[in-house]
Amino acid sequence: MDYGAGPQRRSTRTASVAPARASEETPATPDPAQGKYVAIRDLPPSERPRERLAALGPEALSLAELVAILWRTGTSGTHPESALALATRALATHDGLAGLASASLADLVRMRGVGPVKAIELKAAFELARRLSLATPDARRVIRTPRDIVDML
Repeated sequence: MDYGAGPQRRSTRTASVAPARASEETPATPDPAQGKYVAIRDLPPSERPRERLAALGPEALSLAELVAILWRTGTSGTHPESALALATRALATHDGLAGLASASLADLVRMRGVGPVKAIELKAAFELARRLSLATPDARRVIRTPRDIVDML
């Protein structure tokens, strides 16, 4: 599976969701209806989100991988879905990260596989990010001229 680590990774599988931005690939979502469900534990360690984060850093992961790490588990039953597939579906359903962030708890819980705990964990993570962005306004550089960009490099 290709989780968007860059050109050194190759995959024969295709992504089921359009990338959130051109440089970020979304992981392929196994289709349980076609019998292609793959548990994260069955992936090679180099393709598992947690192991990838430890080895490459969080910036190397796709949005779906980051959400999957927060959620930890997928679904079981007649239509099993890994945490990664569930996260990919959640991002697609809500039109990306901004839509997922603005979704209400009720909207999140309506998704198959997302219960109150997963919804609350995700909302808490988004709230932490929002508070961090408010706490560090001086850390953001203001670009007014081309020289400001050169100075940043």
